[in-house]
Amino acid sequence: MSLSEIAHATGLYKSTILRLLASLGCANLVARGPDGRYVVGPAIARLHATYMRSFPHADRIVAALHELAKTTQESAAFYVRQGVSRLCLHRIASIHAVRDSIEKGDLRPLGAGAAGRVLQAYAHLGDPALGRQIRREQVILLTGDYDAELSEISAPVFGPVGEVLGAITLISPSERVQHVWVTPVWETARALSFELGGQFPAPAEV
Repeated sequence: MSLSEIAHATGLYKSTILRLLASLGCANLVARGPDGRYVVGPAIARLHATYMRSFPHADRIVAALHELAKTTQESAAFYVRQGVSRLCLHRIASIHAVRDSIEKGDLRPLGAGAAGRVLQAYAHLGDPALGRQIRREQVILLTGDYDAELSEISAPVFGPVGEVLGAITLISPSERVQHVWVTPVWETARALSFELGGQFPAPAEV
């Protein structure tokens, strides 16, 4: 980004931005390219690697996503809750040219999209009626809840003490979504829960 673009995005004075950029540059968090534009620095890669190591079982989660994406030929993702947001921790892209634009590392609102609704439901946040439905059925298909052109199917993944580790989510353009995909999404979440030492609770337990 250029200095002007940063100023426009933040509303800060350019003199203030330059001081902040200088401090970030000393920590290698920001660098300046040959064209004079500012880009993320090399320290960001190290921070990202450290952050990702704080989430165990990456290999198993990614393997489950690969299998789900292969079965449906659509994008599969694993989301975790980050405060009032949901973080796309892992993602496998659809083989189709027309697909979602979600990327690994994206933050989206917790209160929109199937994954966010699932994470809300087990934290007893959001719409109480929808939360009860999700905890009863343990999977949900939503169309246009976050993006008007996308459909998402999501189910929770549980850890060893019954905690929700995250949400397995299948994302596709709405014109391609198939209701039969609800079953493989639920089965993937259930199998991954067992593989990670967790157990799917019975609907009466939630």
